[in-house]
Amino acid sequence: MLEFQDVTLSRDNITYIEKLSLQIPDGSVYGIFGMDHEARSVLVRSAAGTFRPDSGRILADEEDVYAPDSESYRFIGFMGQKPSYYDKLKVEEFYDLILTMYQVAGRNRRVRMEEVLELVGLTEFRDAYIEQLAHDQLPFMSLGTAVLHEPAWLILDEPFEMINGEARDRMVNILAYLCESGISILINSQMYPELYGFLTDLAVIEDGRNMIHGSIEDVFEEITNKSPVSMHVLDKMENALAILKLNPLVERVTVVDRDVLFRFTGDEREEAQLLTQLVASGALIQNYNRDRMNLDDILRG
Repeated sequence: MLEFQDVTLSRDNITYIEKLSLQIPDGSVYGIFGMDHEARSVLVRSAAGTFRPDSGRILADEEDVYAPDSESYRFIGFMGQKPSYYDKLKVEEFYDLILTMYQVAGRNRRVRMEEVLELVGLTEFRDAYIEQLAHDQLPFMSLGTAVLHEPAWLILDEPFEMINGEARDRMVNILAYLCESGISILINSQMYPELYGFLTDLAVIEDGRNMIHGSIEDVFEEITNKSPVSMHVLDKMENALAILKLNPLVERVTVVDRDVLFRFTGDEREEAQLLTQLVASGALIQNYNRDRMNLDDILRG
């Protein structure tokens, strides 16, 4: 399990994440979304060991990622937004260097090299200099770098930013294969259509805090239920407000002239019951509308 315990992340007097706690189970493909691109990126980078928290702890399989004697780097692979490589090296030379860093030796070294080159589609480019690779090949080379040492966790920061729809499909297929092979995945990304059937869980980060988290179905339902309701009341405003005040599922009521705006956290049946009560109270309601949040806009950030 990957766990954030009361984590605060800041730099240069800017607080990106504040006292966030989150548990990401083994075997999940966990997406991080929200409007704040930098906060999302900082969060996943902190899990990869590249952005130290101001306070709190980050545990990977119960080991503190930032402990002085931590060896968590051995079972975490990280693919950043901007691929890191020596472009004067050939692809195979660069992978060989990474394997040396992780002390992968003997027959396993050669076997793993071949497996990863095939996985990311670079077998025929093994002798090409990195600077000669096409722009959309670099993310795949970077992904290969992240999984060469066979990590238990793969952490990805905007892995689809440099590639188009067809390449995104290919990237998602590779990630799905890795997940089926036993690798758990934490991913910061905009919500592309290719991801809808791939993610198992997600968290939406708002104002540096964990806004909503859980399975995709649960999160979508919760966000939808928190969409604001607006209604225009022609008469008996006091009756309508009394009904809203008594309902425990109604939050944040705002009145401007004859317009009422509020948040309703119940389901469709409970909302229908609320509307029935409003009409029965004698309030003359001209218009009642739930302004459904655009989930794509929220998740795309």
